[in-house]
Amino acid sequence: MDPTEYKTLHETSMQNNNGTTPLDVFLHIAPSFFTTFHTVQLVSAASIVHVPTRFLLEFSLIVVPFVLFVTVLHPMVLNITVTMALVTVVSVVHQMRLKTHFAPFVQIPGRKPQFMSAARALINLMTAVCILAVDFRIFPRELAKTETFGFGLMDVGVGLYVFSNGIVYRVSPEQRLSWKRVGEVLLGSC
Repeated sequence: MDPTEYKTLHETSMQNNNGTTPLDVFLHIAPSFFTTFHTVQLVSAASIVHVPTRFLLEFSLIVVPFVLFVTVLHPMVLNITVTMALVTVVSVVHQMRLKTHFAPFVQIPGRKPQFMSAARALINLMTAVCILAVDFRIFPRELAKTETFGFGLMDVGVGLYVFSNGIVYRVSPEQRLSWKRVGEVLLGSC
């Protein structure tokens, strides 16, 4: 197949995509947050401090499942999400009874909340996986970017990416208006 034929084939496979439902997009996003919750619990309970071990655990429990959710496990995403939600509820209730839920969620004063870092990491992971996977046939077309209107995982990824950067944006204190500042604004150097 020459490059022109390949380009034409690729463009026709991307046309007329109206996406999927908001629920379907949510069902693809939610399991990653459940797997992150359970990974934090496992790392905390097992007191894993060895960095390579922790990396392998987090990679195999967070990254690999998400790649599977948006590829081969796509048809079963409803069952997976409901099951993970139930397991998470049972886990939270169990921890509340045993009062073991405080340790991994204690916020250290002066440090940014770790859930923000985890949420930003998941959003970046989802965005990167979708951008890379969209060119392969195994990636469901309804999760790809929509052409005119509709919902797709890639469309939501754009908004989540902006959101993830917005939650850590620090507003600077108001600067006094001076003639130098007016000149900078007029010249566009701000």
